[in-house]
Order: sequence, then C-alpha cells, then structure tokens
Amino acid sequence: MLQNGHQSNAVISSLDGVMNSRTFLLVRRLVTLRRVITILVLFIAVSEFGWFPELVQRGFYCDDRTIQRPYNGDTITAGVIVVSGLLPLLLIWLAEALFYAPSTAEYTKMAEVPSSRSSTSWRQTWFWFKKYGRGLLLKLLVVDVLKIFAGEHRPHFLDTCRPNVVCEGSEYIAQYTCTNTEERPYFIRDASKSFPSGHSSVSVYGA
Repeated sequence: MLQNGHQSNAVISSLDGVMNSRTFLLVRRLVTLRRVITILVLFIAVSEFGWFPELVQRGFYCDDRTIQRPYNGDTITAGVIVVSGLLPLLLIWLAEALFYAPSTAEYTKMAEVPSSRSSTSWRQTWFWFKKYGRGLLLKLLVVDVLKIFAGEHRPHFLDTCRPNVVCEGSEYIAQYTCTNTEERPYFIRDASKSFPSGHSSVSVYGA
C-alpha cells in the first residue's frame, strides 16, 4: 500500500510538472503573439494609415529629371513577395531535416515532447521561422520610420504628387501641396519614401 501511495504521488507530481510546463509554454506563446500583433499594428499605422505626422517635406528643383518619370507600377510583383516570404521557411525546414540530431540538448529542449523526426524538425523550423518573421516585421517598421524622416523623392514623385506649383527653369520649390486625388493618401506619401530602400533592406536581412 505504501509503495502504491508513493507511485501515485510520483504520477501526480509528474502530471503537475507537465501541466505547469504546458501552462508556461502557453503563456510564453501568448506574450510572443502579443508582441507580433503590436509590431504589426505599428507598421500598419506608420505605412498604411499615416498616423505619424509628415515630419519632413523635402523640396525639389523644377529641372530635376530624376523625379520626372511616369509611374509604371510596382517593380516587384505580389508573387515575388510571396515566394520571398515562403522561401526562408523552406530553407529552414530543409536544414532542420538534413541536420536532425535528436540526441542534442537543443533538440531535446525545443521538441517539448518525444516525437518523430518529421514533427520535431517541423517544430524546430517553425520556432526559427517565427524568430525570422518577428525580425522582418521589426526591420520593416524601422525602415518605414527612417523613410519618413528622410523624405527622399521617388523617380515618379511629380507624376504621383502633382504639386500645386508652377515650375519654371531651375527654381527650387520648398513649399507645396500634393493635388492628386485619384490615388490613396498612402500612395501619395509613398512617393516621398525612396530612401532607405525597402527591397534592399529585405535582401540584406534575408541574407
């Protein structure tokens, strides 16, 4: 009877440990999710809705040919963006599947429970991909804020903004207002967000 009691206590303690571990993991995931949502909200607020005021309005020269080109659409298609986002997930999964080592302390810790090679590799992949995704969101937020402070005009600035001024010769225009009402406000503001390059920063981050 005494032995059975000890065994029961051991089972209960083991179950308590498992429940506490699962509760801790759940709380940690909720905290991580909250951070990701916060970064997303900030990024949308900055880039899409323009909640940040226009801190810098950079002027321009009337004869500046670098900002007189017509807008011909995005140079990067939606398909390329999707592939670029999913490619790191595939590469991480291949690396985890090829270099799977269940005896190491890292795999034992992150796997949480004993499982097959494929499921453990996928858990590892998802663990690192979440870190990659959070870093990418933070990078996008930082770059977009820097764009606001830089205020560098894109090559299609005049075509997109349509400033309410009459340009003559090489006159420098410091004060102006965009009159383009056919496009979304985000698109108009984006015409003055050439630097730093978002595409280049994503390439560097991915590398």
